[in-house]
Amino acid sequence: MKKIFYIHGGPGLNSAPEEQILSKLFKNKGYSVYFWNEPSSQRSTYGIANELVSTDAMTRYLTALELEFSKFASSEETHIIAFSFGVLGGNFLANRFPDIVSKLVLISPAHEFKATLTNVVKTSAALHHPKAASVLSLLNESRSERAFDLPFANALSLAFENDQILPLYFQNMEAFQETLRAWKKPGFSPDFDSLFSVLRAFDIRSPNELFPQKTKVPTLTVLGKNDLFCPVDLERSRIEALYTKANQYLFLENARHYVHLDRSNEFVDAVGRFI
Repeated sequence: MKKIFYIHGGPGLNSAPEEQILSKLFKNKGYSVYFWNEPSSQRSTYGIANELVSTDAMTRYLTALELEFSKFASSEETHIIAFSFGVLGGNFLANRFPDIVSKLVLISPAHEFKATLTNVVKTSAALHHPKAASVLSLLNESRSERAFDLPFANALSLAFENDQILPLYFQNMEAFQETLRAWKKPGFSPDFDSLFSVLRAFDIRSPNELFPQKTKVPTLTVLGKNDLFCPVDLERSRIEALYTKANQYLFLENARHYVHLDRSNEFVDAVGRFI
């Protein structure tokens, strides 16, 4: 049975929606899938040893990822699926375990996560949100290309207050509603404290620290043709620079950022063909 380790987007989110929507589809194809959930104050164990709870957010995130991947893979060939911000974790594991990670599926990748989030902020302002002027003013104050500074964090906070933003991550409204139901489960609502702490911790690292070496794992990048947030050209450049094996691309019609849930059957079929 082929093993797949799934890393959700975010940060500050979890894999509850993907497990709810995708698990049966993968199981029917004979795959064993582990849906990882990042450390969160909402889950009392944090998914890692208690002594790591107070450490740097990036260390906590990557340590939890490594521990749970190692336990699931158990030194056997394992494929990784990583969504949005989760591609940073997928890249980390592929380099950390080159003899175990066989193939890597990148969904709506956000290696350049500030660029993705800037698109979220700009879209919120364009929707004539009551605080649009404040959002744009804060965005203009954020001068650094990479720095997740206070003005940008405040702009993002205001953007997420716009109740028109979250539906725009989806094209399939049934998948959107199912995602909302999954996040209502005890311990699985979005964790905004984690979102900002993890983003800041990753962002203060240089690109060389985040991506210290090229990854020798074949990749499939899956994108929704109607994605409003993923900077496709920028991400393609980053992928070509980071991953040395043949990189495949799949654009799915009638899909946005959550392309794997918008077109769940087509996504699972594509993964099956790739791995």
